[in-house]
Amino acid sequence: MTWKEFQEQTRQITDAAAEKLGNATDLAVLRLQLRTEKMRLRSAYEEFGEIAYLSFTSEDEDGAEALAEYIKAITLMREQIANLEKQLRDKRNEK
Repeated sequence: MTWKEFQEQTRQITDAAAEKLGNATDLAVLRLQLRTEKMRLRSAYEEFGEIAYLSFTSEDEDGAEALAEYIKAITLMREQIANLEKQLRDKRNEK
């Protein structure tokens, strides 16, 4: 093996390692984003439940508006979670 062949082989190995590390990092970032979004969704559900309870047990007229806003926010969060899950699946399939 010549020095030039050795250098080329070493470059190929380091390029492959860098690509795998980049993919692993991308997967980790997507998993973290997904976990964060799911935590936000769980929190929104809790707040929604509390507002719903308070609006049903009182004469609060603003409760319906607040619930409508939470429904919109929850819908967007669920869409974001679905998008992140798709990105994660696609990234895993790239391997």
